[in-house]
Amino acid sequence: MKAKKQIPPFLHHEEQPSPRFHRAIVLDENETEHQITETILRACYVAKEVKLESDPYTTIHNLHNIQRLSEVPELIFVNLNMKALEKLDFIAEFEAMSDFVKNKCKLIVLTNHEDLEEKQRILMNTCVVRYLVKPLDAFQLREFINI
Repeated sequence: MKAKKQIPPFLHHEEQPSPRFHRAIVLDENETEHQITETILRACYVAKEVKLESDPYTTIHNLHNIQRLSEVPELIFVNLNMKALEKLDFIAEFEAMSDFVKNKCKLIVLTNHEDLEEKQRILMNTCVVRYLVKPLDAFQLREFINI
């Protein structure tokens, strides 16, 4: 019986999975949370491009000024516990966006604590697809991105 030829480990070339989405934004004022979320998103191949932002008003302004559909992020991971905004201000501002943006982009709310009443209220918004408790981990994303 002939033994199969072994391929040296350094010659193995496993293809990396294609990211599920093209563009995502992480909106959080905490630099540590930025790094954690970005690392998890990249490790799980959630998005090809991950943009980190800390000012919700700049993010809203930029979304209002998008000219091309290809510039619209598919996902925004937003921390609603930022000092710069009231809990539902960002969602209300997002809901006022043009259908051009709202139809392509969805919100994933990140929070420091689980509050079932708040979760139900937030998930009633059609633009919000998930409510996740920080720190984000791969298991929380598994169902959503089918990894």
